[in-house]
Amino acid sequence: MVRKVLRFFGQIPPPLVLLFICILAYSPLIPFLGYYWDDLPNMWVYHMFGPGGYISYNSNHRPFSAWVFIVTTYFLGESPLGYHILALLMRWAGAVAVWWTLKQLWPAADKQRLWVSLLFAIYPGFRELPIATVFNIHLVCLLLTFLSFGGMLWAVRHPHRFWPVTILSLIAGAVSIFTMEYFISLELLRPLFLFIVFQEKISEKGKRLLQTLLVSLPYMAILVVYGAWRIFFFKFPYYVPVLIDQSQSLGDRLSALLPLISTSILRAGFFAWFNPFIPNDFNMLGRNMLILSWAVLIAGTGATLAFLYRRKNEIKQAQPVTRVTHSSWPTQAISVGALALFIAGWPFWIAGLQVDLDPLGSRFTLPFIFGSALLVTGFIDCIPRYNTVKLIIIALLVGFSCSWHLQTTNRFRYEWEIIKDIYWQLTWRAPDLKPGTALLSNDIPLRYYSDNSLTALVNWVYAPENKSLDMPYLLDYISVRLGSGLTGLTEGLPINQDYSTLSFNGTTDNSIALFAVPPSCIRLLDRKLDDNYQRLPALSAKAARFSNLEQIRFDNQAVPPYHVFGQEPAPTWCYYFEKADLARQKKDWSAIVAYGDLAFTLNDNPNEATERLPFIEGYAHLGHWDRAVELSRDTVSHGGEGVITMLCNAWSRIAKTTAASPEQIQALQSIESDYNCTNQ
Repeated sequence: MVRKVLRFFGQIPPPLVLLFICILAYSPLIPFLGYYWDDLPNMWVYHMFGPGGYISYNSNHRPFSAWVFIVTTYFLGESPLGYHILALLMRWAGAVAVWWTLKQLWPAADKQRLWVSLLFAIYPGFRELPIATVFNIHLVCLLLTFLSFGGMLWAVRHPHRFWPVTILSLIAGAVSIFTMEYFISLELLRPLFLFIVFQEKISEKGKRLLQTLLVSLPYMAILVVYGAWRIFFFKFPYYVPVLIDQSQSLGDRLSALLPLISTSILRAGFFAWFNPFIPNDFNMLGRNMLILSWAVLIAGTGATLAFLYRRKNEIKQAQPVTRVTHSSWPTQAISVGALALFIAGWPFWIAGLQVDLDPLGSRFTLPFIFGSALLVTGFIDCIPRYNTVKLIIIALLVGFSCSWHLQTTNRFRYEWEIIKDIYWQLTWRAPDLKPGTALLSNDIPLRYYSDNSLTALVNWVYAPENKSLDMPYLLDYISVRLGSGLTGLTEGLPINQDYSTLSFNGTTDNSIALFAVPPSCIRLLDRKLDDNYQRLPALSAKAARFSNLEQIRFDNQAVPPYHVFGQEPAPTWCYYFEKADLARQKKDWSAIVAYGDLAFTLNDNPNEATERLPFIEGYAHLGHWDRAVELSRDTVSHGGEGVITMLCNAWSRIAKTTAASPEQIQALQSIESDYNCTNQ
């Protein structure tokens, strides 16, 4: 039975092996993923202007990348599911393209090229695949680069098809380069690839070099054209290359590059492979996710070992005659891999950018994946004689990396749930907003969202019919924008901010301070009610002093887009809190009590003590004095002395706005006695 199973695994074609591993690593949580980082601006642009909107939107940073957005949005629309499936398929297709390229480069190295492709497919340095609309561009360009490499080598090996395949390879390479600059330096691998292939065909070194030069020339010409366009026409809209920065001496500029290069190579080329053996956000793995991550680890390791072990025995001894023997392949692989790592990062290094392994910096590892996978495979293949040990090492790397990618994706799933929750809460608290409203927020503790991301979603939710380049709404992280678009934190100041080709123009008078620290409910701060809110960061406290809740309108109900957010969730504590806070703004005390009667029966509790304050005021205004006092004591019990000032201020308002009665007086005296409110 075991032999039959192994024989089955050994007969599966390598592209299907790679597909299985990619599905295992990247697909389990796809149905639960949404949009992240620049996904949201990208999809908002599509919502406003359709596919053609990307021509203008991308014109000032990567003008030729618009075609990818146009094609993908035309077929996939606004729902996130299709983009995540496409990202998985692109990740797989890139690994297959690498396998095919290596087949042309080293036709005798059957098992080694599958090893390289497997490691390429699950490389654990890149952890941003769920940012799908953004990185589908990168993955398309990576695929085109290796299709161009493989096509170039295939054309050399099949001279009767040389020109048709060469033309297609030139087109693929050109499209990749002009679409995105990430993989441009990998073009320098072409002469080396050709030289290796010509080793089999041309024994004389001089003729081999000449032939390499002749075949490389058209590809290098495209590289020169791109360089001229980028340097003299499009120039450098965002980053000034270190080497032409006249503010430093040439020696200082060169010395600044050395640590960038060495650190980047070590991180992307070697340290990335330790990631899978360090649990990623382990504290976020509940019981079900923990079981799933172990299942993926076991399935990935076991399946890879079965694939490779049986395939080792299925490889025929009759291989194409080449100059690359079993003993020389590791040497060539290590040499090519080392060169690939050294040249991979130049598009970033010349801009002074550090390649890192953090959640968003890991995008710069993409050009390093090929060199890293090739180098690691070369080192593994150097292990003498013990072939089974090599297979076990490869299988463990694949299995642990699959599990690690699942854990990484779980963080994306978690943050998408938080974002959906925040925006539902926002629409419950602010049914509509006047155009020109700026939301001034604390830094919401999320990895995969910026204020740019959230600005797009605010506009999408509150102005779904807008087709103008003038944005009606803005969400700024105060700490990020203060001193630029947000000139200061006082009343009467302009807020002017560009958003690629779009712009927002407003004033601090028409702003609302927003405070969000999940899992606590979000707060739209009131300048009169929240001036003593102890949890506020200093900048949010300043913004609260001019926060203008009159920007909220009540005659319309904004709803997050269904095809992105899904159905409105069942009421939770935060639903009733936001509704009660809105009712407090309208002084609808009966509504607050109705919400409170439902909220306090839930199997859900306030995550922050002062979330009880609207209900305290509501119950007091309807004469439920015992309930108001009880909730006040709960507030202090859970919040400590830091909430007493806000509580006392609430009771001061209650005293001024409710009719005197024995019950009122007794309640006020009880609060004053318990918390010394008269001295606050």
